[in-house]
Amino acid sequence: MRCPDRPRSAWHLLAAVLLTALAVGNLPAQEPAPKAAVADREGALEAAAEARIAALVAGDVAALGAILSDDLHYVHSSGVADTKEAFLANLVSGKTKYVEYVPGERSWRFPAAGIALESGKARIKVVNETGPMTVQLSYLATWREENGQWRFLAWQSARLPQTTMPAGFTALFNGKDLAGWRGRPHFDPAAEAALAPEEKGAKQAEWDADMAQHWKVEGEEIVSDGHGVFLTTDRDYGDFELHVEWMLPESCADSGIYLRGNPQVQIWDPDCERDFQHGNQKGSGGLWNNPADSPGKWPLERADRPTGEWNTTRIRMQGEHVTVILNDRVVVDDARLANFFAAGQPLPEKGPIQIQTHGAPMRVRNVAIRELSTLEGSGPGWRDLTGAEFENVNGEPDTWTWKDGGVHCTGRPVGVIKTKQPVKNLEMSVEWRHLTKGGNSGVFLWAPASVLENLKPGALPPGGIEVQVLDHGYAEEYERSTGKKSDWFTTDGDVFPVGSSDMTPFPPVAPGGKRSFPTASHSRGSPEWNHYYIRAIDGEVRLWVNGHEVSGGTECKPAEGFLCLESEGAPVEFRRLRIRHLP
Repeated sequence: MRCPDRPRSAWHLLAAVLLTALAVGNLPAQEPAPKAAVADREGALEAAAEARIAALVAGDVAALGAILSDDLHYVHSSGVADTKEAFLANLVSGKTKYVEYVPGERSWRFPAAGIALESGKARIKVVNETGPMTVQLSYLATWREENGQWRFLAWQSARLPQTTMPAGFTALFNGKDLAGWRGRPHFDPAAEAALAPEEKGAKQAEWDADMAQHWKVEGEEIVSDGHGVFLTTDRDYGDFELHVEWMLPESCADSGIYLRGNPQVQIWDPDCERDFQHGNQKGSGGLWNNPADSPGKWPLERADRPTGEWNTTRIRMQGEHVTVILNDRVVVDDARLANFFAAGQPLPEKGPIQIQTHGAPMRVRNVAIRELSTLEGSGPGWRDLTGAEFENVNGEPDTWTWKDGGVHCTGRPVGVIKTKQPVKNLEMSVEWRHLTKGGNSGVFLWAPASVLENLKPGALPPGGIEVQVLDHGYAEEYERSTGKKSDWFTTDGDVFPVGSSDMTPFPPVAPGGKRSFPTASHSRGSPEWNHYYIRAIDGEVRLWVNGHEVSGGTECKPAEGFLCLESEGAPVEFRRLRIRHLP
């Protein structure tokens, strides 16, 4: 008899699993089997499991009935329990239809003679009275050997939660249809821009028709058969963070994500022996079309989940630099994406995002984007601030080392590097981190030329406006080494005039009356990265720490001079330096 059609509580579901496990545990202990016997047993069970899946999807009730035990106890992820009779009756009547069953990881345990426990994950698409539904499940199943044949005895599953939309992101996929997307193949953005309107319209109509043949939506997922044009956003993007979840349902599948219409963040099966010659065993997420062995070409580590499971990718693109986070692991760290269509030339400032087809099916869901803001150094007029624009003032040749758009400072000797040209009104975006507890550094604004001339190693400029870069451990170290209180400074972004310079600080103000204290604590300790956005206009300085405005001052004197980065005794790194000059 079919159990009442109502969800069970979590305790009921847990009890069902425990009862199965306890029943198995009461059987006589089994002597360890020889390896060959274990392999034969697992092989037979794998064949039985695949046969059950095939019969389930085909709706072959006769074949399925021969596999299911007469004592079947099947608990759905909803908590509803079926007997064998009820389970098969639902299939025969069409009340339940299994459209797809994609197994993920699967493992076997043998707690007693004639008993096997199967645990794993699977993606199942089912059509029932409420309509089509695709779910990702974690499950425990019990098989029992009956008259020399493995029979399916029990099943208990739970739905795995889908990733929620990240805060601040806008959905690119509405979960229902492909509104907001168009078809577009691998095509040079410059060549597309050069097309006459009539020709461009005709091509787009052709591409859209092709897209309709090969891309569709199933159960809040975008599904590609692996052929035809790429799925392409119908608008262009410049600097952004992209969130996308993807899954390769078949072995040896291959895909990718084009950024600004340029290839690509690689997606492929790292276990496919066919592609070992191309380096797929290193994993997905690399900038595959970058020159050989250039930064970002290969992922820093392999972070893929097994075929048939969902992966989550976060891509950050600013200027030409790309960071890729795959399943919470950084696999590309702020590497420059090469221009595939015009080698050696800058990338387009804007372009579409594309999901590639490459001969094998793939699925995508939860696609969302966040366009970077002015506070992050993005928008018209912003550009990278490079090592070529700085010069050494009073450090050693190896004090500052520029690499891949960032700079490492040893901290010794104390001193600064400065821009080759003076600056006046500007906005600056920079990320920094201390590599040791208690590190000290800073960004100097408007340092006069006179205070930088003949500056000896071990000295800092006696003029300019300093934006403090301190690690939280500095206060503790200061009190330990001096025996004095650290109440005259903070480690969260002080702004203050140095030496002969002057500034009226924004409150709260330090006891000395010159230093602007931050209104709140938002900085992170070593070795985490922090972000500063600095706005320096007409003698007024404002500082944002990790997205929050905290400190600053007005009536700065001078209000023009050189921009400096400070070395002060401990290793520190700066990256993603961006600047926008203002009138």
